[in-house]
Amino acid sequence: DGKMVKQLKKDIPGIEKVGSSTVRLGQQLGRNTIFPEGSTEDDNYITSAMTIDHDYIESMQMTILEGRGFEAYSKADSAGSLMINQELAKMLEWEDPVGKTIELNMGQNQRAPFTVIGVIRDFNFATVQHPIEPLFFRYGKNNGNLAIKLNSMNPAELMAKIEEQWKQVYPESVFEYDYLDDQFKTLYDNDKAFASMFNHLTFLAIFIAIIGLFGLSAYAAEQRSKELGIRKVLGARIDQIVFLLSKEFIILVGVAFIISIPVAWFSMNKWLDGFVYKIEIGFQVFIFSAIIAIMVALITVSWQSIKAALTNPAVSLRDE
Repeated sequence: DGKMVKQLKKDIPGIEKVGSSTVRLGQQLGRNTIFPEGSTEDDNYITSAMTIDHDYIESMQMTILEGRGFEAYSKADSAGSLMINQELAKMLEWEDPVGKTIELNMGQNQRAPFTVIGVIRDFNFATVQHPIEPLFFRYGKNNGNLAIKLNSMNPAELMAKIEEQWKQVYPESVFEYDYLDDQFKTLYDNDKAFASMFNHLTFLAIFIAIIGLFGLSAYAAEQRSKELGIRKVLGARIDQIVFLLSKEFIILVGVAFIISIPVAWFSMNKWLDGFVYKIEIGFQVFIFSAIIAIMVALITVSWQSIKAALTNPAVSLRDE
């Protein structure tokens, strides 16, 4: 990886930053048991772990809150330095983590001490359905994955150049890549499928409701045609007749909406409980929904109401 990074930076101007890591964000990270200073043998701390190079933090636009990042090709950082996230500092109850020591299990019951040199702002490296876990970073140059930040308006052309360089450095290895935004989108495929299904069912329910309202309003107008004719003869205005026919349906829609509020609130909160990081359902959502429901009902019912109001009363009263 170290050779590949140098090659890319040297020969392809469309590349802004290149960093390397042992895993890609959005995938399951490694898990390690750590032994922080001040802990006992009975304390058990398990954290996520990544090995990265000195350019990875800047390439991924992570924020260093305290201390410093890894230095380029530093033997000291490689042998004994760690960076941690805020959640790990919180778990260990360290107010000033920089300079403290964490021992890592190196295998065969051997431990090695590492000094914390920096604290990184927490970020989601899994879905928002999971809490941000404690995480530490070790320094390494050859990690198996490259994170490349592009500044080109033609990424396809640039990726072809990167593949060409890859084949020069690793002629026996297959060149595979994907974009980070696409990778994170795949984490929410189930949620997107649920949202799509829910949207389709919602539109179907609205369509059925509109047909039902349209039929009921047509039936009501037909049943009250003589009453409406008499009212027009006696001087009723069109807007009064439209209001007379519409108000009953609007009242029914309002009652149905009031009944649906607790059901919708409970259902959506139950679904949101599956996410650690989520929004709160406010009353403005229900107010907006009520306005939409009443507008749809008014538009549907008003068609028949206006038609009935414009009908010549002589037509509806000619049989009397």
